[in-house]
Amino acid sequence: MRSAAITCLILALLVTVWSVAQVLAGTEYVTTKVTVDDTYYYLLLALNHLNLGFPTYDGVNPTNGFHPLWYGIVLVLGTLFPAKEPLLQAALITAGLLASGSFWFIYAMGWRLERPALAITLAGLWFAYLVSTGAVTSGMESCTTAFCFWWAVYVYIKAFEEPKPSPLTLAMPATLLLWSRLDTAPFLLVMLVSLAVKNRAWKPYVAAASLVSLGIVAYAALMMRWNETPVPVSGIIKAGETASSIAEYGRRLANRLISIGFQRSAGEVFSLFLAVAAVVALLRTQAELFKKHKAVVAFATGAACYLALIAFTHRTVPKWYYVPTDITLLLLLAWAISADKIALTVATGAAVLFAVGSAVARFVEPMDPQHVYLARYHFARWIDANMPKDIVLGSFNAGQIGYFSNRRTVNLDGFVNSADFARTVLAGKKPLSSFLREQGITHLADYGVPDYALEFENDPYIYGVPVKSQGRDMILRIWSVEKVY
Repeated sequence: MRSAAITCLILALLVTVWSVAQVLAGTEYVTTKVTVDDTYYYLLLALNHLNLGFPTYDGVNPTNGFHPLWYGIVLVLGTLFPAKEPLLQAALITAGLLASGSFWFIYAMGWRLERPALAITLAGLWFAYLVSTGAVTSGMESCTTAFCFWWAVYVYIKAFEEPKPSPLTLAMPATLLLWSRLDTAPFLLVMLVSLAVKNRAWKPYVAAASLVSLGIVAYAALMMRWNETPVPVSGIIKAGETASSIAEYGRRLANRLISIGFQRSAGEVFSLFLAVAAVVALLRTQAELFKKHKAVVAFATGAACYLALIAFTHRTVPKWYYVPTDITLLLLLAWAISADKIALTVATGAAVLFAVGSAVARFVEPMDPQHVYLARYHFARWIDANMPKDIVLGSFNAGQIGYFSNRRTVNLDGFVNSADFARTVLAGKKPLSSFLREQGITHLADYGVPDYALEFENDPYIYGVPVKSQGRDMILRIWSVEKVY
Protein backbone atom coordinates (compact mmCIF):
# COMPACT_ATOMS: atom_id res chain seq x y z
CA MET A 1 0.00 0.00 0.00
CA ARG A 2 3.02 2.30 0.07
CA SER A 3 2.60 3.34 -3.56
CA ALA A 4 -1.08 4.07 -2.96
CA ALA A 5 -0.27 6.15 0.12
CA ILE A 6 2.34 8.18 -1.76
CA THR A 7 -0.01 8.71 -4.71
CA CYS A 8 -2.90 9.88 -2.53
CA LEU A 9 -0.63 12.16 -0.48
CA ILE A 10 0.95 13.81 -3.53
CA LEU A 11 -2.38 14.38 -5.27
CA ALA A 12 -3.95 15.73 -2.07
CA LEU A 13 -1.09 18.21 -1.70
CA LEU A 14 -1.44 19.23 -5.35
CA VAL A 15 -5.16 19.95 -4.84
CA THR A 16 -4.29 22.15 -1.85
CA VAL A 17 -1.62 23.99 -3.84
CA TRP A 18 -4.08 24.38 -6.73
CA SER A 19 -6.68 25.91 -4.40
CA VAL A 20 -4.20 28.37 -2.91
CA ALA A 21 -2.81 29.27 -6.34
CA GLN A 22 -6.27 30.16 -7.62
CA VAL A 23 -6.89 32.41 -4.62
CA LEU A 24 -3.54 34.15 -5.18
CA ALA A 25 -4.46 34.78 -8.82
CA GLY A 26 -6.66 37.67 -7.65
CA THR A 27 -10.30 38.53 -7.12
CA GLU A 28 -11.10 38.98 -10.83
CA TYR A 29 -9.80 35.49 -11.57
CA VAL A 30 -11.63 34.02 -8.60
CA THR A 31 -14.97 35.61 -9.47
CA THR A 32 -14.69 34.64 -13.14
CA LYS A 33 -13.20 31.14 -13.04
CA VAL A 34 -13.59 29.70 -9.54
CA THR A 35 -16.74 30.78 -7.73
CA VAL A 36 -20.43 30.75 -8.64
CA ASP A 37 -23.00 33.38 -7.71
CA ASP A 38 -24.30 31.34 -4.77
CA THR A 39 -20.82 31.30 -3.24
CA TYR A 40 -21.31 34.92 -2.25
CA TYR A 41 -24.78 34.21 -0.95
CA TYR A 42 -23.31 31.95 1.75
CA LEU A 43 -20.63 34.49 2.60
CA LEU A 44 -22.90 37.52 2.90
CA LEU A 45 -25.51 35.47 4.75
CA ALA A 46 -22.89 34.53 7.34
CA LEU A 47 -21.58 38.10 7.73
CA ASN A 48 -25.12 39.41 8.22
CA HIS A 49 -25.83 36.63 10.72
CA LEU A 50 -22.77 37.57 12.75
CA ASN A 51 -23.70 41.27 12.69
CA LEU A 52 -27.47 40.98 13.17
CA GLY A 53 -27.87 37.76 15.12
CA PHE A 54 -29.91 35.78 12.58
CA PRO A 55 -29.39 34.38 9.05
CA THR A 56 -30.49 37.01 6.55
CA TYR A 57 -29.26 38.08 3.15
CA ASP A 58 -31.01 41.42 2.94
CA GLY A 59 -30.71 42.40 6.58
CA VAL A 60 -34.46 42.17 7.24
CA ASN A 61 -35.95 38.81 6.22
CA PRO A 62 -34.71 35.73 8.10
CA THR A 63 -34.07 32.72 5.90
CA ASN A 64 -33.41 28.99 6.09
CA GLY A 65 -32.23 28.84 2.47
CA PHE A 66 -28.90 27.16 3.17
CA HIS A 67 -27.34 23.76 3.81
CA PRO A 68 -26.35 23.93 7.49
CA LEU A 69 -23.05 22.03 7.53
CA TRP A 70 -21.23 24.30 5.07
CA TYR A 71 -23.05 27.32 6.43
CA GLY A 72 -21.79 26.51 9.92
CA ILE A 73 -18.23 26.33 8.62
CA VAL A 74 -18.63 29.68 6.85
CA LEU A 75 -19.97 31.20 10.07
CA VAL A 76 -16.81 30.12 11.90
CA LEU A 77 -14.68 31.53 9.08
CA GLY A 78 -16.66 34.77 9.28
CA THR A 79 -15.70 35.24 12.92
CA LEU A 80 -12.03 34.79 11.99
CA PHE A 81 -12.14 36.82 8.75
CA PRO A 82 -14.83 39.52 9.04
CA ALA A 83 -13.67 41.43 5.92
CA LYS A 84 -15.20 40.32 2.62
CA GLU A 85 -12.19 39.46 0.47
CA PRO A 86 -10.29 37.59 3.24
CA LEU A 87 -13.49 35.63 3.99
CA LEU A 88 -13.84 34.71 0.32
CA GLN A 89 -10.24 33.54 0.22
CA ALA A 90 -10.61 31.56 3.45
CA ALA A 91 -13.76 29.83 2.21
CA LEU A 92 -12.09 28.75 -1.03
CA ILE A 93 -8.98 27.44 0.73
CA THR A 94 -11.19 25.58 3.22
CA ALA A 95 -13.10 23.99 0.35
CA GLY A 96 -9.76 22.95 -1.17
CA LEU A 97 -8.62 21.42 2.13
CA LEU A 98 -11.84 19.41 2.41
CA ALA A 99 -11.36 18.20 -1.16
CA SER A 100 -7.79 17.21 -0.29
CA GLY A 101 -8.97 15.42 2.84
CA SER A 102 -11.17 13.12 0.80
CA PHE A 103 -8.03 11.40 -0.52
CA TRP A 104 -7.63 9.86 2.94
CA PHE A 105 -10.86 7.91 2.51
CA ILE A 106 -9.75 6.78 -0.96
CA TYR A 107 -6.54 5.42 0.50
CA ALA A 108 -8.36 3.86 3.47
CA MET A 109 -10.78 2.13 1.11
CA GLY A 110 -7.92 0.60 -0.87
CA TRP A 111 -6.20 -0.46 2.35
CA ARG A 112 -9.37 -2.01 3.75
CA LEU A 113 -10.05 -4.00 0.59
CA GLU A 114 -6.34 -4.80 0.11
CA ARG A 115 -6.52 -3.19 -3.32
CA PRO A 116 -3.82 -0.54 -3.68
CA ALA A 117 -4.52 -0.44 -7.42
CA LEU A 118 -8.07 0.74 -6.69
CA ALA A 119 -6.79 3.55 -4.47
CA ILE A 120 -4.26 4.69 -7.10
CA THR A 121 -6.76 4.65 -9.96
CA LEU A 122 -9.52 6.32 -7.96
CA ALA A 123 -7.15 8.99 -6.64
CA GLY A 124 -6.10 9.82 -10.20
CA LEU A 125 -9.69 10.10 -11.43
CA TRP A 126 -10.75 12.17 -8.42
CA PHE A 127 -7.79 14.50 -8.93
CA ALA A 128 -8.81 15.03 -12.55
CA TYR A 129 -12.40 15.69 -11.50
CA LEU A 130 -11.46 18.22 -8.83
CA VAL A 131 -9.13 20.26 -10.99
CA SER A 132 -11.04 20.16 -14.27
CA THR A 133 -14.64 20.70 -13.11
CA GLY A 134 -14.26 22.99 -10.09
CA ALA A 135 -17.54 21.54 -8.79
CA VAL A 136 -16.13 20.86 -5.32
CA THR A 137 -13.77 23.82 -4.84
CA SER A 138 -16.09 26.73 -5.73
CA GLY A 139 -16.91 27.64 -2.13
CA MET A 140 -20.26 25.86 -2.05
CA GLU A 141 -21.76 23.06 0.07
CA SER A 142 -20.40 20.59 -2.50
CA CYS A 143 -17.08 20.49 -0.61
CA THR A 144 -18.72 19.17 2.56
CA THR A 145 -20.98 16.91 0.49
CA ALA A 146 -17.97 15.35 -1.25
CA PHE A 147 -16.02 14.92 1.98
CA CYS A 148 -18.94 13.31 3.83
CA PHE A 149 -19.90 11.21 0.82
CA TRP A 150 -16.40 9.74 0.56
CA TRP A 151 -16.52 9.13 4.31
CA ALA A 152 -19.83 7.32 3.91
CA VAL A 153 -18.44 5.28 1.00
CA TYR A 154 -15.55 4.09 3.13
CA VAL A 155 -17.67 3.38 6.22
CA TYR A 156 -20.32 1.41 4.35
CA ILE A 157 -17.92 -0.61 2.25
CA LYS A 158 -16.03 -1.38 5.46
CA ALA A 159 -19.32 -2.39 7.11
CA PHE A 160 -19.88 -5.03 4.42
CA GLU A 161 -16.89 -6.85 5.87
CA GLU A 162 -18.05 -6.58 9.49
CA PRO A 163 -20.95 -8.58 10.95
CA LYS A 164 -21.74 -6.02 13.67
CA PRO A 165 -20.52 -2.51 12.85
CA SER A 166 -20.80 0.29 15.38
CA PRO A 167 -24.09 2.23 15.03
CA LEU A 168 -22.27 5.48 15.84
CA THR A 169 -19.68 4.80 13.13
CA LEU A 170 -22.49 4.33 10.62
CA ALA A 171 -24.51 7.30 11.81
CA MET A 172 -21.81 10.00 11.92
CA PRO A 173 -21.07 10.33 8.18
CA ALA A 174 -24.75 9.77 7.36
CA THR A 175 -25.92 12.59 9.61
CA LEU A 176 -23.26 15.02 8.40
CA LEU A 177 -24.02 14.12 4.80
CA LEU A 178 -27.70 14.91 5.34
CA TRP A 179 -26.74 18.21 6.96
CA SER A 180 -24.71 18.92 3.85
CA ARG A 181 -27.34 17.81 1.31
CA LEU A 182 -30.65 16.53 2.63
CA ASP A 183 -31.56 14.94 -0.69
CA THR A 184 -28.82 12.29 -0.28
CA ALA A 185 -31.26 10.46 2.02
CA PRO A 186 -32.20 7.85 -0.66
CA PHE A 187 -28.56 6.80 -0.95
CA LEU A 188 -28.22 6.38 2.82
CA LEU A 189 -31.48 4.44 3.09
CA VAL A 190 -30.47 1.96 0.39
CA MET A 191 -27.07 1.46 2.00
CA LEU A 192 -28.46 0.79 5.48
CA VAL A 193 -31.05 -1.67 4.17
CA SER A 194 -28.44 -3.43 1.99
CA LEU A 195 -26.09 -3.82 4.93
CA ALA A 196 -28.84 -5.14 7.18
CA VAL A 197 -29.92 -7.74 4.61
CA LYS A 198 -26.38 -8.79 3.77
CA ASN A 199 -25.20 -9.13 7.38
CA ARG A 200 -28.55 -10.44 8.71
CA ALA A 201 -28.23 -8.22 11.75
CA TRP A 202 -30.87 -5.51 12.03
CA LYS A 203 -30.07 -4.10 15.47
CA PRO A 204 -26.95 -2.07 14.57
CA TYR A 205 -28.68 -0.58 11.57
CA VAL A 206 -31.89 0.24 13.38
CA ALA A 207 -29.77 1.93 16.05
CA ALA A 208 -27.83 3.81 13.37
CA ALA A 209 -31.07 4.85 11.66
CA SER A 210 -32.40 6.09 15.00
CA LEU A 211 -29.32 8.26 15.52
CA VAL A 212 -29.63 9.63 11.99
CA SER A 213 -33.31 10.36 12.65
CA LEU A 214 -32.32 12.49 15.62
CA GLY A 215 -30.02 14.40 13.30
CA ILE A 216 -32.90 14.93 10.87
CA VAL A 217 -35.15 16.20 13.67
CA ALA A 218 -32.44 18.65 14.73
CA TYR A 219 -32.08 19.71 11.07
CA ALA A 220 -35.83 20.36 10.75
CA ALA A 221 -35.91 22.28 14.04
CA LEU A 222 -33.06 24.50 12.86
CA MET A 223 -34.79 25.18 9.54
CA MET A 224 -38.11 26.04 11.17
CA ARG A 225 -36.43 28.42 13.58
CA TRP A 226 -35.70 30.74 10.67
CA ASN A 227 -38.63 29.99 8.37
CA GLU A 228 -41.89 28.07 8.30
CA THR A 229 -40.56 25.09 6.33
CA PRO A 230 -38.61 22.12 7.80
CA VAL A 231 -36.35 22.09 4.73
CA PRO A 232 -34.64 25.01 2.94
CA VAL A 233 -37.26 27.18 1.23
CA SER A 234 -35.29 26.86 -2.00
CA GLY A 235 -36.09 23.14 -2.01
CA ILE A 236 -39.81 23.87 -1.80
CA ILE A 237 -39.65 26.27 -4.75
CA LYS A 238 -37.55 23.95 -6.91
CA ALA A 239 -40.03 21.12 -6.38
CA GLY A 240 -42.10 22.68 -9.15
CA GLU A 241 -39.46 21.83 -11.76
CA THR A 242 -40.31 18.16 -12.12
CA ALA A 243 -39.82 16.45 -15.45
CA SER A 244 -42.86 16.79 -17.69
CA SER A 245 -42.38 13.48 -19.52
CA ILE A 246 -40.42 10.24 -19.43
CA ALA A 247 -38.50 11.39 -22.51
CA GLU A 248 -37.39 14.61 -20.80
CA TYR A 249 -36.45 12.65 -17.69
CA GLY A 250 -34.39 10.27 -19.80
CA ARG A 251 -32.57 13.13 -21.48
CA ARG A 252 -31.65 14.62 -18.10
CA LEU A 253 -30.19 11.32 -16.93
CA ALA A 254 -28.37 10.62 -20.18
CA ASN A 255 -26.81 14.06 -20.40
CA ARG A 256 -25.23 13.64 -16.99
CA LEU A 257 -24.14 10.04 -17.30
CA ILE A 258 -22.36 10.72 -20.58
CA SER A 259 -20.12 13.50 -19.28
CA ILE A 260 -19.52 12.44 -15.63
CA GLY A 261 -19.26 16.14 -14.87
CA PHE A 262 -16.27 16.71 -17.16
CA GLN A 263 -17.16 19.73 -19.25
CA ARG A 264 -16.38 20.93 -22.76
CA SER A 265 -15.38 18.69 -25.65
CA ALA A 266 -12.05 17.66 -24.11
CA GLY A 267 -13.84 16.51 -20.96
CA GLU A 268 -16.36 14.48 -22.92
CA VAL A 269 -13.56 12.79 -24.88
CA PHE A 270 -11.82 12.01 -21.58
CA SER A 271 -15.06 10.54 -20.18
CA LEU A 272 -15.42 8.33 -23.27
CA PHE A 273 -11.80 7.22 -22.89
CA LEU A 274 -12.44 6.19 -19.26
CA ALA A 275 -15.54 4.25 -20.27
CA VAL A 276 -13.61 2.37 -22.96
CA ALA A 277 -10.79 1.61 -20.50
CA ALA A 278 -13.33 0.25 -18.00
CA VAL A 279 -15.00 -1.99 -20.60
CA VAL A 280 -11.65 -3.34 -21.76
CA ALA A 281 -10.62 -4.08 -18.18
CA LEU A 282 -13.90 -5.84 -17.45
CA LEU A 283 -13.58 -7.99 -20.55
CA ARG A 284 -10.00 -8.93 -19.69
CA THR A 285 -10.82 -9.80 -16.06
CA GLN A 286 -14.38 -11.13 -16.60
CA ALA A 287 -15.64 -8.73 -13.90
CA GLU A 288 -14.32 -10.93 -11.09
CA LEU A 289 -13.83 -8.00 -8.72
CA PHE A 290 -17.49 -6.99 -8.95
CA LYS A 291 -18.44 -10.55 -8.03
CA LYS A 292 -16.14 -10.56 -5.01
CA HIS A 293 -17.11 -7.17 -3.65
CA LYS A 294 -20.87 -6.82 -3.80
CA ALA A 295 -20.71 -3.69 -1.66
CA VAL A 296 -20.05 -1.61 -4.73
CA VAL A 297 -23.28 -2.82 -6.32
CA ALA A 298 -25.35 -1.73 -3.32
CA PHE A 299 -23.46 1.54 -3.21
CA ALA A 300 -24.14 2.18 -6.89
CA THR A 301 -27.83 1.40 -6.39
CA GLY A 302 -28.10 3.95 -3.59
CA ALA A 303 -26.37 6.64 -5.59
CA ALA A 304 -28.59 5.85 -8.57
CA CYS A 305 -31.61 6.62 -6.38
CA TYR A 306 -30.09 10.02 -5.58
CA LEU A 307 -29.49 10.69 -9.27
CA ALA A 308 -33.06 9.66 -10.10
CA LEU A 309 -34.45 12.07 -7.50
CA ILE A 310 -32.31 15.02 -8.63
CA ALA A 311 -32.95 14.49 -12.34
CA PHE A 312 -36.70 14.24 -11.78
CA THR A 313 -37.11 17.27 -9.54
CA HIS A 314 -34.67 19.74 -11.10
CA ARG A 315 -34.97 21.06 -14.63
CA THR A 316 -31.67 22.96 -14.61
CA VAL A 317 -29.20 21.48 -12.17
CA PRO A 318 -25.96 23.22 -11.11
CA LYS A 319 -22.88 21.06 -11.40
CA TRP A 320 -22.35 20.80 -7.64
CA TYR A 321 -25.67 18.97 -7.18
CA TYR A 322 -24.27 15.98 -9.03
CA VAL A 323 -21.16 15.46 -6.93
CA PRO A 324 -22.48 12.28 -5.20
CA THR A 325 -23.45 10.78 -8.55
CA ASP A 326 -20.12 11.74 -10.12
CA ILE A 327 -18.22 10.15 -7.23
CA THR A 328 -20.20 6.96 -7.78
CA LEU A 329 -19.42 6.88 -11.48
CA LEU A 330 -15.74 7.49 -10.80
CA LEU A 331 -15.73 4.69 -8.22
CA LEU A 332 -17.33 2.24 -10.62
CA LEU A 333 -14.89 3.19 -13.38
CA ALA A 334 -11.91 2.87 -11.03
CA TRP A 335 -13.21 -0.45 -9.71
CA ALA A 336 -13.19 -1.86 -13.24
CA ILE A 337 -10.05 -0.14 -14.57
CA SER A 338 -7.89 -1.06 -11.57
CA ALA A 339 -8.46 -4.78 -12.21
CA ASP A 340 -6.19 -4.64 -15.24
CA LYS A 341 -2.61 -3.34 -14.93
CA ILE A 342 -2.44 -1.93 -18.44
CA ALA A 343 -5.79 -0.13 -18.17
CA LEU A 344 -4.80 1.12 -14.71
CA THR A 345 -1.51 2.61 -15.88
CA VAL A 346 -2.93 4.24 -18.99
CA ALA A 347 -6.09 5.62 -17.35
CA THR A 348 -4.37 6.99 -14.24
CA GLY A 349 -1.65 8.62 -16.30
CA ALA A 350 -4.23 10.12 -18.64
CA ALA A 351 -6.22 11.43 -15.67
CA VAL A 352 -3.22 13.25 -14.21
CA LEU A 353 -2.28 14.70 -17.61
CA PHE A 354 -5.87 15.79 -18.18
CA ALA A 355 -5.92 17.52 -14.77
CA VAL A 356 -2.65 19.35 -15.42
CA GLY A 357 -3.83 20.38 -18.88
CA SER A 358 -7.11 21.66 -17.47
CA ALA A 359 -5.29 23.69 -14.81
CA VAL A 360 -2.93 25.27 -17.32
CA ALA A 361 -5.76 26.02 -19.75
CA ARG A 362 -7.78 27.71 -17.03
CA PHE A 363 -4.88 29.93 -16.02
CA VAL A 364 -3.84 30.98 -19.52
CA GLU A 365 -7.31 31.41 -20.99
CA PRO A 366 -7.95 35.17 -21.27
CA MET A 367 -10.86 36.59 -19.30
CA ASP A 368 -13.65 37.95 -21.47
CA PRO A 369 -14.84 41.34 -20.10
CA GLN A 370 -18.38 40.32 -21.10
CA HIS A 371 -18.22 37.03 -19.20
CA VAL A 372 -21.26 37.16 -16.95
CA TYR A 373 -19.30 36.69 -13.70
CA LEU A 374 -16.57 39.19 -14.52
CA ALA A 375 -19.07 41.75 -15.81
CA ARG A 376 -21.23 41.30 -12.72
CA TYR A 377 -18.21 41.84 -10.46
CA HIS A 378 -17.31 45.14 -12.15
CA PHE A 379 -20.99 46.11 -12.26
CA ALA A 380 -21.21 45.68 -8.49
CA ARG A 381 -18.04 47.72 -8.04
CA TRP A 382 -19.58 50.48 -10.19
CA ILE A 383 -22.64 50.56 -7.93
CA ASP A 384 -20.37 50.78 -4.88
CA ALA A 385 -18.52 53.74 -6.38
CA ASN A 386 -21.39 55.65 -8.00
CA MET A 387 -24.74 54.97 -6.30
CA PRO A 388 -25.99 56.45 -3.00
CA LYS A 389 -25.21 54.46 0.11
CA ASP A 390 -28.84 54.26 1.24
CA ILE A 391 -30.28 52.52 -1.84
CA VAL A 392 -31.75 49.04 -1.51
CA LEU A 393 -31.07 46.70 -4.41
CA GLY A 394 -33.19 43.82 -5.62
CA SER A 395 -31.70 41.14 -7.89
CA PHE A 396 -32.53 37.68 -9.23
CA ASN A 397 -28.79 36.91 -9.28
CA ALA A 398 -27.84 38.69 -6.09
CA GLY A 399 -24.69 36.90 -4.96
CA GLN A 400 -21.89 38.95 -6.50
CA ILE A 401 -24.01 42.10 -6.72
CA GLY A 402 -24.92 42.03 -3.04
CA TYR A 403 -21.44 41.04 -1.88
CA PHE A 404 -19.33 43.54 -3.84
CA SER A 405 -21.73 46.49 -4.13
CA ASN A 406 -21.76 46.98 -0.34
CA ARG A 407 -25.45 47.87 -0.54
CA ARG A 408 -28.36 46.17 1.17
CA THR A 409 -29.55 43.63 -1.41
CA VAL A 410 -32.72 41.54 -1.53
CA ASN A 411 -32.38 38.24 -3.38
CA LEU A 412 -35.42 38.02 -5.66
CA ASP A 413 -35.11 34.45 -6.84
CA GLY A 414 -37.25 33.47 -3.89
CA PHE A 415 -34.68 31.15 -2.38
CA VAL A 416 -33.53 33.36 0.48
CA ASN A 417 -36.57 35.44 1.33
CA SER A 418 -39.70 34.24 3.05
CA ALA A 419 -42.03 31.83 1.28
CA ASP A 420 -44.39 34.78 0.76
CA PHE A 421 -42.44 35.75 -2.36
CA ALA A 422 -43.09 32.33 -3.88
CA ARG A 423 -46.79 32.44 -2.91
CA THR A 424 -47.40 35.91 -4.34
CA VAL A 425 -45.02 37.04 -7.08
CA LEU A 426 -44.03 33.61 -8.41
CA ALA A 427 -47.68 32.54 -8.31
CA GLY A 428 -48.70 35.62 -10.31
CA LYS A 429 -50.89 37.08 -7.55
CA LYS A 430 -48.89 40.29 -7.20
CA PRO A 431 -46.75 42.31 -9.66
CA LEU A 432 -43.08 42.42 -8.87
CA SER A 433 -43.03 46.24 -8.62
CA SER A 434 -45.58 46.11 -5.78
CA PHE A 435 -43.51 43.50 -3.95
CA LEU A 436 -40.35 45.60 -4.39
CA ARG A 437 -42.00 48.67 -2.91
CA GLU A 438 -43.34 46.66 0.02
CA GLN A 439 -39.81 45.48 0.73
CA GLY A 440 -38.44 49.00 0.51
CA ILE A 441 -36.39 48.15 -2.60
CA THR A 442 -35.41 51.26 -4.52
CA HIS A 443 -33.50 49.74 -7.45
CA LEU A 444 -33.55 46.53 -9.49
CA ALA A 445 -30.18 45.25 -10.75
CA ASP A 446 -30.02 42.30 -13.12
CA TYR A 447 -30.02 40.98 -16.68
CA GLY A 448 -32.54 38.80 -18.52
CA VAL A 449 -35.46 39.40 -16.18
CA PRO A 450 -37.91 36.47 -15.78
CA ASP A 451 -41.49 36.47 -17.05
CA TYR A 452 -42.93 37.95 -13.85
CA ALA A 453 -40.58 40.97 -14.17
CA LEU A 454 -41.29 41.94 -17.77
CA GLU A 455 -42.67 45.27 -16.57
CA PHE A 456 -39.01 46.31 -16.19
CA GLU A 457 -37.81 45.03 -19.56
CA ASN A 458 -38.52 48.14 -21.64
CA ASP A 459 -38.08 50.74 -18.90
CA PRO A 460 -35.10 53.14 -19.19
CA TYR A 461 -32.22 52.05 -16.99
CA ILE A 462 -29.61 54.05 -15.10
CA TYR A 463 -26.53 52.08 -16.13
CA GLY A 464 -25.86 48.96 -18.16
CA VAL A 465 -23.03 46.76 -19.43
CA PRO A 466 -23.11 44.00 -22.09
CA VAL A 467 -22.80 40.41 -20.86
CA LYS A 468 -22.81 36.93 -22.35
CA SER A 469 -24.80 34.27 -20.53
CA GLN A 470 -25.54 30.77 -21.83
CA GLY A 471 -24.66 31.82 -25.36
CA ARG A 472 -26.92 34.89 -25.32
CA ASP A 473 -25.97 38.56 -25.54
CA MET A 474 -27.68 40.49 -22.76
CA ILE A 475 -27.40 43.74 -20.81
CA LEU A 476 -26.73 43.87 -17.08
CA ARG A 477 -28.74 46.88 -15.90
CA ILE A 478 -29.84 48.85 -12.87
CA TRP A 479 -33.34 50.41 -12.83
CA SER A 480 -35.11 52.78 -10.46
CA VAL A 481 -38.20 51.02 -9.06
CA GLU A 482 -40.08 54.32 -8.65
CA LYS A 483 -40.13 54.83 -12.43
CA VAL A 484 -41.97 51.56 -13.06
CA TYR A 485 -45.75 51.62 -12.67
